[in-house]
Amino acid sequence: MSRLRSCCNISQLIATGRKATLQWRRNSCHCAGRAWPQQRKARDPEDTMEAPMNNVELAKAYFESVLDKPLSQMQFVQLGGMRVLEILWPVNDILRSRLYEIRGIPYSKHHSRAADEAIEAFSVRPRAQTWQDLELEVWRVLLERHHQMLMVAATNEVQGFPLTSIPADLPSDAVLPAVMLLLLHSMQLPWPPGDRSELELPVEDGPETMLHR
Repeated sequence: MSRLRSCCNISQLIATGRKATLQWRRNSCHCAGRAWPQQRKARDPEDTMEAPMNNVELAKAYFESVLDKPLSQMQFVQLGGMRVLEILWPVNDILRSRLYEIRGIPYSKHHSRAADEAIEAFSVRPRAQTWQDLELEVWRVLLERHHQMLMVAATNEVQGFPLTSIPADLPSDAVLPAVMLLLLHSMQLPWPPGDRSELELPVEDGPETMLHR
């Protein structure tokens, strides 16, 4: 099987000289005690109609906010499949809290943007309570993305392909939000959404069990 997910090459953004600025509904946000950039003031009415930022643009802004330096001054480390499994594994616990309510719901791409917004909110407030008021259909999209990304990570680990890169000095409490922005936000599913009505999320098993499925 060929590689399913290539690296999110953030270094490409450095060459463009594009300044990514997060546009939030609030004046300022905080992630793990760090302030996010303030919302940009619209210069004209068309500014309010801009398309949502993609996952790499969001991650770029996140890195620059957390580390307080431009992307061009950061040293990046690649994350292989096993490392991504380890980082995303705690999301199992969050999804498990609503699993029996959401696993039988049909997947609908119409809730994809709301799922992206939920991931953005989690990057600001990385705790389970951030998602407690989401609609069940949004939970279902998040479940599908997470489940498929675990399979992608396991496949890439077996084949020896990296998945993405993050700054080497990114604080530990910012790693999960960063990987979620890079890999789960705006995610194009590699497989058609499956029937998850019987899906169980691991309780005691570690991420290494994904390599033997």
